[in-house]
Amino acid sequence: MPTIIENPKGKSEIIDYGNRLVISILPKRNVFIIIISLFWIFLFNVFRFTFDPYLLHAIGTWPIKIFYLVEIFLIIVLSWTLWGKEVLTIENNFLKIEKTVFGFGPKREYNLSKVINLRPYSSMYYGVISVNPFKFWGLSGGKIIFDYDTKTITCGNAIDTPEAGFIVNIILGSGYYKGI
Repeated sequence: MPTIIENPKGKSEIIDYGNRLVISILPKRNVFIIIISLFWIFLFNVFRFTFDPYLLHAIGTWPIKIFYLVEIFLIIVLSWTLWGKEVLTIENNFLKIEKTVFGFGPKREYNLSKVINLRPYSSMYYGVISVNPFKFWGLSGGKIIFDYDTKTITCGNAIDTPEAGFIVNIILGSGYYKGI
């Protein structure tokens, strides 16, 4: 019988199935990103279907390709913001991190014996300025951090630092991960 762990901090759902721990995190619903994405997609498509194809060809192909790339990026961001889900699963000595939209998206698997220093994000140690542009759009980054081999892995972008600390304490206290 699954046990739902109460989360007073808010945005995540934590379920302990006895043989695995599942943490589901919904992305931030950033209204600014939603409005900008919809506005760009709408205007670009109006422009694309309104003007004569010969005029578009006269402009050149590389600006149009850039507009298409921006539109694809914004469709991905909009899909992630509205329907995305980040799922952390600890099972059989592995930590699986899935960032999916309707089941599609990157799925990473990490051996727990190589996971070192699982911790919540702290601006005291990492600073407040980020050089990762995808972090603003909600596609990368996070408040749960751990070291794996020679890399630092982050997840849980939509949660706050206190909630990240709560989740890390649940993972460390659950017995699935012993920590180093």
